[in-house]
Amino acid sequence: MSVDGIHLILSPIGDNSQGTGAHYAWWKVLSGRIVQYGRDSDVLAASGFTQGAEPDRVTLLLSNDDAAVRIHRFADITPQQAIAAAQAEALSAAIDADDDLHSAAALFEHSSAAIAAVSAVVRKSVLQTRLAQLQDMGLTPDYVVPAATLMPLPDSGYAYFALADHNYLLGQDLAAADDRALRQALLIDQEPELLDEDRVHAALSDLPSAHLPNLRHGAFVKQMSNAYMTPVRAKWLAGMAAALLIITLLIPAVRLWIYSSAEDAAISAVLTKVQADFPAATDLGTARNLVDDTLARRGAGASIFSVPAAALLRALEESKGIVLQDLAYQPGGVIAARINAENTENVRLFMENLQINQGFTLTCQQCDQPGQTVFDITVRG
Repeated sequence: MSVDGIHLILSPIGDNSQGTGAHYAWWKVLSGRIVQYGRDSDVLAASGFTQGAEPDRVTLLLSNDDAAVRIHRFADITPQQAIAAAQAEALSAAIDADDDLHSAAALFEHSSAAIAAVSAVVRKSVLQTRLAQLQDMGLTPDYVVPAATLMPLPDSGYAYFALADHNYLLGQDLAAADDRALRQALLIDQEPELLDEDRVHAALSDLPSAHLPNLRHGAFVKQMSNAYMTPVRAKWLAGMAAALLIITLLIPAVRLWIYSSAEDAAISAVLTKVQADFPAATDLGTARNLVDDTLARRGAGASIFSVPAAALLRALEESKGIVLQDLAYQPGGVIAARINAENTENVRLFMENLQINQGFTLTCQQCDQPGQTVFDITVRG
């Protein structure tokens, strides 16, 4: 997958034994193709960049002098387990295994029957040195991958390619530095296939690839720089934040307007119906007063008795042998009454009617009046 924008790829060359500074081979990729390449100590200037106007993406390729590469094949495990196992195998197989090693792994073949992974191991001190060299040049790589994994492995036989000052030999389970002793041991009389510059450039143009182990993780993950927050980006983010705030405030305002409109429509509809019988009603308050006055003149409605009092009187009408002696209002809408009954059974039926059938809360206490069955009761809604 080619990268949109400008992509700079670097590979260290030489041993810097003369103290002239780090030298790198570099390739400049624009819109998925290499447009410029060279070898310089000041890569930014040579490739046409300046401080503050760096490339969109930077990849550092490590030679086999810096990073060791191994191929791993597994069966009956998940891809995540394969990556973890490859890293563990790579670290355990390192000649000088210690806490100074850093590893990465990636899958390059995956089927239902088998999984193939490639791993890379580098000394932390070496990686720190490379990253410091690039930082001195004004560059911060997004990816750090071994150069030996750049080209796909051959399906059969062997292949080799050159990158900067390094040659690499590839086999079905091999990605290593190409040297005479290794060729004699593995190839005997075979001649490996040459992967020419065009194919190498095509692979470089396709960086970064998910099939390459990226050492830029863990303690070496790229830190976000304040330089990322350019004035243009800051202005765009501020605009987005302002738009989000406006939308957040508009949502409840629109809902409130909808509810208010619905309430106004409902009130208007009620008034229209009430004004058919009470033309003098101009709002809900006057309509309520007109209705209460009319009901009072008819001897009905809440203006004559409260709901508990009306329920009490209705229950008395439905009961036998009970007479109301006194009725009074108490604070909180409680009705206090004294009743006289022929017998306690009539009182029990009266109480059940109010409490069970009509749902009111009652208290009942018999009064000490000889020769009479008198009770003081309270009724609460």
